[in-house]
This record gives sequence, C-alpha cells and structure tokens, in this order.
Amino acid sequence: MARRSEAEEVRAWVPGMLDSARWFGGKGRGGRVVDVRLLTTWVDSFEPVRSWLVEIVYPADEVEHYQVVVEHTVDGPREPSASGWQHLWTSVAHDLRGTPRLDEEVPGWADLPARVLTGEQSNTSLLIGDALIVKLFRPLERGQSVESEMADLLDGDPMVARNYATVGIDPGDPRFGPVELLTVAQQFAGAEDGWELALARAGANDDFTPEAEALGVALRRVHRTLAERAHTTHTPGTTIAEGMLARLDAAVVEVPDLAPLAPAIREAFEQLAGRHLVVQRVHGDFHLGQTLRVAPGHWRIIDFAGEPLKSAEERRAPDSPQRDVAGMLRSFCYAGRVGQTRAAPSGAGSAWTSACREAFVSGYHSGDDSPTASERAVLRAYELDKAVYDVIYETRNRPSWVPLALGALTDSVHN
Repeated sequence: MARRSEAEEVRAWVPGMLDSARWFGGKGRGGRVVDVRLLTTWVDSFEPVRSWLVEIVYPADEVEHYQVVVEHTVDGPREPSASGWQHLWTSVAHDLRGTPRLDEEVPGWADLPARVLTGEQSNTSLLIGDALIVKLFRPLERGQSVESEMADLLDGDPMVARNYATVGIDPGDPRFGPVELLTVAQQFAGAEDGWELALARAGANDDFTPEAEALGVALRRVHRTLAERAHTTHTPGTTIAEGMLARLDAAVVEVPDLAPLAPAIREAFEQLAGRHLVVQRVHGDFHLGQTLRVAPGHWRIIDFAGEPLKSAEERRAPDSPQRDVAGMLRSFCYAGRVGQTRAAPSGAGSAWTSACREAFVSGYHSGDDSPTASERAVLRAYELDKAVYDVIYETRNRPSWVPLALGALTDSVHN
C-alpha cells in the first residue's frame, strides 16, 4: 500500500495533536478542522520543517486559524525536535539579516543557538542564546497582530522588552490576507523568568516583597505609557458586570464544582453596577510568567497578546487597568500554593502570598493615595473574574491543576 503524501499525513495528524497543545484555545468548544494547507517552508531537506495553516470552525460558525509547525520525519509528522527548531531559527535569521537596530545592539545574534521554551501558553517562543526571544504566533490574525501592535505602542518604554522585527507572510488566500508569524524581542542577558524566580522564593519562604513592589511600579509605568499613547474612555460598570456574569454562568455549566461559589462571586460582580470605569489598552494576560527580572528590583514585561481564550477583538478592546493588577494577584496565589507544595513549611505559602500581594499593590499605587473602598470593590470583581477564567483554562489545558485553581478561587471568595 502506497504511503500517503506529506500533506495527507499532516491533515490526519493535526486534530489529535491539537487536543494536547497548550497554545490551542479551542479545547472544549466543539470545533472541527475544516482545512489544513501549507503556509511556508522553513527547512526544505530530507526531514523538512514547515508551517501549516489550520482552519477550525465552531458550532456557532466562529472561525479560527492556527499556525502548526511540523517536522516531517520518516515516521510521519511531529512537533520539531531540538535540531528542527535550530534549523527553523537559521532560516528566520537569514530573513532578518540587515535589521539595523538588531545588528547594532546584539552583535553576532544570527549565529546564536536556539532552544524552545516550554512554559509558553498561547504561542511558542525560542530562546536565542541569552539575547533574544523569537515568538511564533500560534493563533493567527489578519494583518498586524495584537502583540506587535502593542509593541509599537510601547516602543521605547524601559519596562518593556524591545521588539526588533517581524516576519510576515501572505498565505495567498484572499479570505485571510497577510499575517505576522514571528516577533523578535530582546531577552536581556542574564534575565530571570519571573515565575520560576517567584516559585524558588516561595519554596524557600524567602522574602519576595521588594521584587513584588518593584513589579507593581513597572506595571503602573506601562499603564501610564499606554494611557498617553492610546485613548482612554469610560465604560459603565453594569456593562462590565454583565460580561463577567455571562462568563460565570458559562463556567458553572462547564465546571459544576464552581456552583457553590457562584452566589458570592455573582454578588461581587454586581457591585460594579452604577459605576463608570476608566478603560484603556492593557496587557490583558498579566502574570509572573510574563515578566523578566533583569536585575534586583528591575523588571521587563513581555507577551502582550492577551488571554488566549479571547478573540482578537476582545483582546484589543479597552479594559480597566485593574484587569492586569488582578492577574498578578492571582499569579502570586498560584506561586505561593505551588511553592508551598514543593518545599515550604506548612502555612508558609499563605503568609508569603499575602505579603507579595500587599507589596505589589503598594508598588502599583506608589505616589498615590491608598485605594478607596470603591477601587477595592472593582479590583475584587476583576480578581474573581480572572480566577473563574483560570479554572476554565486549567480544565481545558491542565486538568491536574484544576484543584489548585479551585482552591485559589475558594480562598479569594472567602477572604
């Protein structure tokens, strides 16, 4: 029996692969793959590395497109091996030669080794030496991506990793149009991943409050830059509450264990009614994994694509800066719980978490008056909304983390 063509093998492999891909945001939504077609070839050799454009349609006729990177071996398709990712980087580096600011600021960048980072969620990133990150966008958007759009808005902000260049491609399909596939951003030599650093500190029950406070200062700086360079407006709190309540109702259907907590969460959301909230462009998915510590007390913020379960339109929409504050508060809860289970003495995780949360909020409001009762009510609603989102995300992507997410949500409801 003749072996199927490469394209046929990829089309047969893609649906099963998506079920286990962290970056695939369509889990649990009943989507079906309707088209798989070649997007670009990175390495054309005995075992080629190519990107394929995958089109998925959901029951309500919503359509999404994803980039799937495939190394095609004699045994069939697979995610690229270490050498496959290195070959892909060599191809990208060739396309980016002559990028002025990159050539000037990162000498020898094209010859650095590449390795894939395993902690990514909505995209895949390659660490190039210790100098660059090359991000491969998995969900594809027409035209300029949310990530590079935000990079343009924040260009020159010292709290944000610098973007040097993008690699785009036209799939040749008038229904879709040109897309951006790659963003190259500075990694900063010697930088530490914020999530791993916080876990280590929580596990040892070491004081992390100076870093948490500095991180709050960094986020406030970014919010001010965004407010200056993009418009701010007002949104009725009732409108925001309606969106939160709708997400909660859908979440209870998907995760019935949320039902006992729903009345208290609903009450917090309803506290937004009658308020008018200042909204602007925000990070949208802010947590410790989106931060790099470049030196003690000095942070850079990365990954401005927004929450992976939201559409591009939702991720572009203005929102309250409290969305980002709440995201980091949730992240400290995660870090404290995970760190405690790894190494910390019993009870240390809770105290460590509380101290970090207070320091972060203090840093964010440094130079301002303390948050009012009204501002604290808004933050509480956003934090609970984020916690509900986390439960759904873990249910679809990391089922073993669902008890962690539910436990953190329970703590927030009762505190």
